[in-house]
Amino acid sequence: MQLYAHDENGRPVAASKASKKQNYFCLECDTLVRLRHGSERQAHFFHLQPNRNCRQSNKTLTHLQVQQYLLKKLPIGECSLEHRFPEIQRIADAVWIPKKIVFEVQYSPISADEIRNRNRDYASVGYQVVWILHEQRFNRRKASPAEIVLQGLPMYYTNMDQNGEGVIYDQFCHFGRSSKRKITAPMPIEIETVLNMIPMEQASKKISLRIAAWPYCFKNDLIDFCNRNPSYAIHLASIEAEKKSEKKTSERIKEIFTKTLIHPYLSLFRMMLEKACR
Repeated sequence: MQLYAHDENGRPVAASKASKKQNYFCLECDTLVRLRHGSERQAHFFHLQPNRNCRQSNKTLTHLQVQQYLLKKLPIGECSLEHRFPEIQRIADAVWIPKKIVFEVQYSPISADEIRNRNRDYASVGYQVVWILHEQRFNRRKASPAEIVLQGLPMYYTNMDQNGEGVIYDQFCHFGRSSKRKITAPMPIEIETVLNMIPMEQASKKISLRIAAWPYCFKNDLIDFCNRNPSYAIHLASIEAEKKSEKKTSERIKEIFTKTLIHPYLSLFRMMLEKACR
């Protein structure tokens, strides 16, 4: 599913203004697409021949709803969906043009390398990427490679459904070796209100990384909330310290267990094996 395509003259056309009687072409793979809509179905283009390698073809209705949410929330005339960047051969889900912000909505799995590549490409043309990961795939107990590589970088989650119900939210999480623990409840943000970063005293390591790496934050996200509630920032720092202490204790117990039980058992096993082979 996609919201924009090219007409036969190469001009971009929105699905809401397209006609079922005309041929259109995909913005990404340039193959033939047609218009589809109905009384209970949002207007969109679909590929006559499915193309698994085309990102536009693989978008779900939920993905489109997040894009429409951004279009409605951002100032009129400042947001562009399916925005092309020919110089880097990229098509962004949504762009806040005056702020030079690219919003990348991710509903399907994505590799850490692709995250890095997109961030690098958009940065090369002067745009900052804000990732919006759908909780249907992300924000689970086990951290994904995408979430791990995005620690310290602009990233939020969404619970938007195919009917457009839901929000974009922030959440403070503790990442372990193979799991993730959600420390705070989801914090719905106002994506239309961007704020400059303000130095913060007694912040947790995760918050400090954000402040150092992010050029801005959004109203009601974790940074903004901690700026308006310094005691909460101190609370998160104490939780982070406790988790670090628990991790050290766990590693120490594992080390003792290995030295007192595993190593002696292995030594005994080797001795018995050597004796049997004589």
